[in-house]
Amino acid sequence: MLELQIDWKHEDEKGILLKIINFPCTYGDFGGESMWVRVIEGTDNDGVGFVCNDPSFSSLRYGDVIAYAGGTDDTKAHYAGLAHNVFEYEGSKQREYLTEVANQTPEVVHFNELVKDGCAVCGEGAHACEEHAS
Repeated sequence: MLELQIDWKHEDEKGILLKIINFPCTYGDFGGESMWVRVIEGTDNDGVGFVCNDPSFSSLRYGDVIAYAGGTDDTKAHYAGLAHNVFEYEGSKQREYLTEVANQTPEVVHFNELVKDGCAVCGEGAHACEEHAS
């Protein structure tokens, strides 16, 4: 359950989400986009996290790891640069979290139900069994 704390910070069982400002806008004439970022390491004012929404005006994407900085008691932190994509790092907490979220989507659940018993001919997982071709 997501618990609202303030309009730019949320905390849940997975960690902290911060609204980070001034992401670069690749598309359009906007001054900067704000996005939700899940904190990997750092504070509310400076740190590293991954983008948790789909940008509308930026070439960044969900899962991109970014640095943020410059936050104060009166100002939200701003985008400070791209780090790397969280999906690339096997075993990272962020990859595990995003995999867990993806595995709960109806399409993935349906696929997993279809392949859980394996091939009717050879018993292995989903594949193009040569015995089916005959």
